[in-house]
Amino acid sequence: MKCLLFILAIIFSCGIFFAEIIKFNFFVFYCAAVFSLFLSFWFFRSKWLFCPAIAVSIFLLGVVWSIRQNIPSGDNISRFAYYVSKENCLLKGCVISDPQFGGESSSFLFEARAVQTKNKALKCQGIVLVTARSRIGFDYGDELVLLGRIYRPYGKSSYTGYLQKQGIRLLMSVPASGVTRLNRNSGFILKRFSFFIKVKIREKLYQNLSPLAAGIADAMLLGNKKNIPFSVYKSMMKAGTVHILVVSGFNVGIVAVLADMVLKVLRLKRRPRIILTIVVLLIYCFATGASNPVVRATAMATVFLAAVFIKREGDIYNSLGLAAVFILMFNPRQLFDIGFQLSFLSVLGIVFLYPLMKKWFRLDKISFRPMRIFIEGTLVSLAAWLSTSGLIFYNFRSISPVAVLSNIFIVPLASFITLSGFALAAFGFLNPYLARFFAPACELAVAVLLGLNAMFLQIPGAYMSFR
Repeated sequence: MKCLLFILAIIFSCGIFFAEIIKFNFFVFYCAAVFSLFLSFWFFRSKWLFCPAIAVSIFLLGVVWSIRQNIPSGDNISRFAYYVSKENCLLKGCVISDPQFGGESSSFLFEARAVQTKNKALKCQGIVLVTARSRIGFDYGDELVLLGRIYRPYGKSSYTGYLQKQGIRLLMSVPASGVTRLNRNSGFILKRFSFFIKVKIREKLYQNLSPLAAGIADAMLLGNKKNIPFSVYKSMMKAGTVHILVVSGFNVGIVAVLADMVLKVLRLKRRPRIILTIVVLLIYCFATGASNPVVRATAMATVFLAAVFIKREGDIYNSLGLAAVFILMFNPRQLFDIGFQLSFLSVLGIVFLYPLMKKWFRLDKISFRPMRIFIEGTLVSLAAWLSTSGLIFYNFRSISPVAVLSNIFIVPLASFITLSGFALAAFGFLNPYLARFFAPACELAVAVLLGLNAMFLQIPGAYMSFR
């Protein structure tokens, strides 16, 4: 079957969704899944019985996996929350994210390994979101001992829901004097290198561009939106162009093409070039925070490159399904994240609707090339908008019809800003003076982008809110 992995991914996702709305005992579904798998092997020679049996098995595996991931292990630190939340405690572990700094504080994800209070010393595991009232220079992979207060997220806010989707059950507040470093650089070496590259790229952007242009380039290249003014972000959200400020498959594609071009110039053969391109994509994925769109695009690109490596033809639907399963295996609750949903819906919309629209409008009959390119861009934008507008309206009670038109012009500009930003950073590593040649082009492109975005918002009916 051509789209087998895609179909199995849908069935697996249905199991996760079922587990979320119907609460049953884990053991019951576990036994049902084992029995279903046994029947699948039993009916292996019968196509009419094997297919339904394996479909039920995949569905039940989705249910079991979702339930199991929501049950903390016996030594998970959240099980000790009652003891450790009453007083300050010592928590030993390792920094597993790139620390984020703001003002005089910093925040990071911390993988717990041992916890100690006045009365108890326990080995444990689990992820804690730490806020330290300190800007001490620690990095990903540093082993630390933290002294502070551990507590559960309060209430049922959207932030609490976001933490649950990330598998974070506890928070920790640490004073400036509560951080002690035990060891440095114990994390995954590729991830450490990714964060190092990210810091260097960001330095080059802010050294050579104005604050506004650097903030927009930072968001497009590395996914950091903190330095974008709220007014700019809001206007782009209304115009339906805010997606360019999120690192996605669009950026991953640019990185893959650039890596392949550079490796070709270095005269590497095809197979080493494919392997190194995959490594570059993994580095970029880690550097941008491994968000859903980037993981999805990286997984899809890796599958396609692997198919080229073994001289097989890749399938877009199977690649999309494999990427979805990969993300959901790590965290089933990502299925309910709107970023995950929009990421996959937009790609599905383009892959499924665009070929149909292209056939309906008979683009192959248009001989004037500029007109054909413009219509093709319009149809791609329309396909993406049609596939995601319903979900956006359901969640935000707003709709941006102008997005179909605005993205035709904004997306190419975003491509240029991304390319010039990468060029600025790359040449900045070689010689700081070379970076200055790309800065004016990037500044101009950002100014044109913001001007066009504001112009499109002046069109009657460009944006409608129903709140």
